[in-house]
Amino acid sequence: MRPSRRMRDLGVVQQGAAILTERARAFDLPAERDEGERVVGELFAAMDRIGQVHPFAKGMGLAAPQIGISRAAAVVQPPG
Repeated sequence: MRPSRRMRDLGVVQQGAAILTERARAFDLPAERDEGERVVGELFAAMDRIGQVHPFAKGMGLAAPQIGISRAAAVVQPPG
């Protein structure tokens, strides 16, 4: 299976998708705290799925638009 297909199967939006060129909407905190926590939870879940298939020895970062959520949020997993 090609890497791009594998990433798509893991829920990662592919290059050329419109959501990757749109401005992501910021959270209105603290009013949207629950929504923010939900999105961050989805990001960590996606990172776990991806990490099971692809080893990222130098660490990994993932932004909400990369998993189809047009919100300004990202998570980073440092190496090790």
